[in-house]
Amino acid sequence: RFGLLYARQGLWHDKQILGADWINHSTQPARFGTYGYYWWPLANGGYAALGVMGQLIAIYPEQDLVVLRFSRYERRGDGSTVRGGANYHDTKEPENFSNEVFLNHVFDALEPQPSSVANSSAPTTSITPNQAVAVGSKVSVLAAQSQDADGQALTYHWRLISKPSTSEAIISGLGKTANFTADTTGDYVLELTVFDGSLRSAPLETTVTVTNSRDLVTAGTAEGQWPVYAGNNASMKYSPLDQISADNIADLEVAWRWRSPDNEIQGVQNTAFEATPLFIDGVLYTSTSFSQVAAIEAASGNTLWHFDPKTYRYARPPNNGYLHRGVSYHESAAGKTIHMPTGDGRLIALDAINGEPRTNFGTSGFGSIDLLNGIPRLNLSS
Repeated sequence: RFGLLYARQGLWHDKQILGADWINHSTQPARFGTYGYYWWPLANGGYAALGVMGQLIAIYPEQDLVVLRFSRYERRGDGSTVRGGANYHDTKEPENFSNEVFLNHVFDALEPQPSSVANSSAPTTSITPNQAVAVGSKVSVLAAQSQDADGQALTYHWRLISKPSTSEAIISGLGKTANFTADTTGDYVLELTVFDGSLRSAPLETTVTVTNSRDLVTAGTAEGQWPVYAGNNASMKYSPLDQISADNIADLEVAWRWRSPDNEIQGVQNTAFEATPLFIDGVLYTSTSFSQVAAIEAASGNTLWHFDPKTYRYARPPNNGYLHRGVSYHESAAGKTIHMPTGDGRLIALDAINGEPRTNFGTSGFGSIDLLNGIPRLNLSS
């Protein structure tokens, strides 16, 4: 019952029984990072309580499913059930499958396979393109642009279907975003399906390549990426990519067009679009004239996410109006971050994978810093 309360974010018949702080504390990694007394987030929207020897209680509220897995007990002594002397038991981990693989088998057995019926209303989704990180990094992936033709609520099912043989990584997370820690070098393959209660989408996969080190900004455009506004730290504005040349440029065709979210804002006069997008791991990151930020899948032109700081609510910037030239990028073991200086004088940090503000950035609690704080001329004029 406590597990169901955790999984339902402390709600019981729409009443908040457990506070959010208590829920957050109770889903942190357990003692020693190996086992413990807390509930761990699982793939497929579940939570688990883990025992020392592989015992498992897994709670899946969306499926009304509780999975119990016991360890193996082998009696010693004369076989008596009375504990005493040489009569005791050995506790051993379950055989054949890790808990992760075991739970995947349970879901494979219970859930319907992707529909192949023509004109069906199975849900659709997309997934973060292949990416690379340094070993020890927190890796995030996103289910983007998920839709259900019938308007049904969606459940997101994430699976880590392959990883290096020495890795102990476990995927966790709820809803559209999942994550794991890349604990050794090699390729990790993740699978995503979405479920609307009756039909599943076709599975999608993405690969995370983990290397010993990675300094994308210093490398600049050397590997075909564009991680800095002017290409690299020397502002060379040069890319070594050579598939487009003077011999074939006349044969180029439009692959896709992208519509800025600024076009959906009413009542404010827009200005020119002057941003230079960054290109990192198959994703374009761009700002807009109204200081919005968008992540665009380069292969398709589909918007993975966009963030609106609503700067247009605070009047037109006095210099050149609503103009913006671009964002900056940073990555560390904690994850990948987009920094956005807005037209109204804020600096905002966003998770580059899902577009959510990094709430631990700055002191506002909203992932932002007020760049106008302490400016004498501003304070005098006000």
